[in-house]
Amino acid sequence: MDHMQMWWAYLLLGLCAGTVGACLGVGGGVIMVPALAILFNFDQKVAQGTSMGAMIGIAITAFYRYWKTPEVKVEIAPVVLIGLAAIVGAVIGVRIAVMLPRATLQRIFAVVMLVAAARLFYKSLKPGTAGTPAAQAAGVVESGSPAAPPANRASTQAPEERPPK
Repeated sequence: MDHMQMWWAYLLLGLCAGTVGACLGVGGGVIMVPALAILFNFDQKVAQGTSMGAMIGIAITAFYRYWKTPEVKVEIAPVVLIGLAAIVGAVIGVRIAVMLPRATLQRIFAVVMLVAAARLFYKSLKPGTAGTPAAQAAGVVESGSPAAPPANRASTQAPEERPPK
């Protein structure tokens, strides 16, 4: 496949993956890896490597935009600690992935996506999930209506009044 003739399809895939990844916090890999493997006929390992490289821009941009949004309180300590551990995990993960047969890797990827999707769907059906930390951060109370404005003055200030991070 001539990659230069597919430039428009790659741009469209990047736009979709960036939008969905940033919106849902998944980095875009759940869109890119299957699309590269199925639609573009990439080998599973090549699709994963390509996706990881493309996600650098998505991750940096989305992180910065979330961090600069006054309503979203992204703390730096967890970002750094998780990020450092994820670097080590990435080295281990790539070593494992390159040793596995392509079909095995595809099956593992598919099962992980199915289990994650099923858990999220099931959790969304359970009553009382509005009390979870994620729901509280989104401003939802048990009844499903928006929560009262926070008492913390820094979080209620207009963006131009809020101290810079």
